[in-house]
Amino acid sequence: MNRLTIFPCYAAADLELARELSGFLERGAPVDVFFNDGEIRGRQTLLSKAAEGLQADLILVLLSPDSVPERWILDQWKPALWEISEQARVSVACLLACDCRFPELLRRRNFFDLTKNRLEGFRALKQWVLKKQPPPQELFFAPAPLPGFAGGDPELDQLRQSLSDTPGHVVLRSEASGALAREFAGRHREDFQGLFWICCGSHTPARLAGDLAAELGLRLEGQTQDNLKALRRFCAERRCLIVLEGAEPETVGGLIPGGMASVLITTGAPEDPTEAAADPGATQLGRLYDAIHEALSNDWMLACRLGNRMASLARDHGRLAEADELLDLLIRAAEQRGDRRALADFAWERSWILERWDRLEEARALADYGRVMAQDQLSFDW
Repeated sequence: MNRLTIFPCYAAADLELARELSGFLERGAPVDVFFNDGEIRGRQTLLSKAAEGLQADLILVLLSPDSVPERWILDQWKPALWEISEQARVSVACLLACDCRFPELLRRRNFFDLTKNRLEGFRALKQWVLKKQPPPQELFFAPAPLPGFAGGDPELDQLRQSLSDTPGHVVLRSEASGALAREFAGRHREDFQGLFWICCGSHTPARLAGDLAAELGLRLEGQTQDNLKALRRFCAERRCLIVLEGAEPETVGGLIPGGMASVLITTGAPEDPTEAAADPGATQLGRLYDAIHEALSNDWMLACRLGNRMASLARDHGRLAEADELLDLLIRAAEQRGDRRALADFAWERSWILERWDRLEEARALADYGRVMAQDQLSFDW
């Protein structure tokens, strides 16, 4: 993923503020800040320094008594800060570091006041930066906040500091953690480039990886560990929030990417387990998966029909790890019941997946096993 480049322009007296701002942006957004190049030195002026940043994607102009010119001449500052940058397709933002004289016109375009609340000014600037590089598709999957949410402002502010202002990993251990997570996601989604919500429960790593890949718009046809590795690598390069609702922290470590991503884990039961955050295909797979497990205990024929349906649907969606996991379960169930016909069908289906993964010896052995079961079934029928 391409990272935006940022060129800050600041006076030597504002060096610590510029350093603090640069660190905040690099922690909270996929950007590279040319901090060391932005200091105004010698005979340089704020306007001449800004002209040096035209090779960057964004220019940040810090306004303070030590950086602004003695006189603001419209024919000089307007071309330097607006017109030339527009021709070069570079966005310019002005940041008021402390009270000083400047043209009021600057407030009309990409202006951020740091004098009243520096942290909120940094956050507003970061949201502006994130919007400069939107993802190619909508990447926000989360249930709506629950109506009547009461209180929680200190907790929400702490979550914002831990997850929005910097990449982080937080576990909420309470029955109300799901409601708090929904409120946080609803209020602060603009702090992230993407927001993904996975209802975990007792789901296997293969199913969790498939759900997250579906929300990311990725087609991962590998084995579970390969898929988890690819997901971690993809998310680590993006400023996204992953919410794992109703999870056991010890069992979802494979989904925690590090890097630029933040992860919020809730341990309480989901507020509404039937509410789907993923796409319709993933939702249908999840319902089939649950229905199969229920049917295995009381309706074997129904379990077989649903199993065939889910294996086909999983293949269509490129979720081979889940299909493999389910087919292995159905093969063992067919063996326990002595159902050779079902065993042969499921063995053939799974051997095809193993062959796709270059597990050729296992694939051949399973295919041979399925043929033997099919022949035995034909002999029995005869």
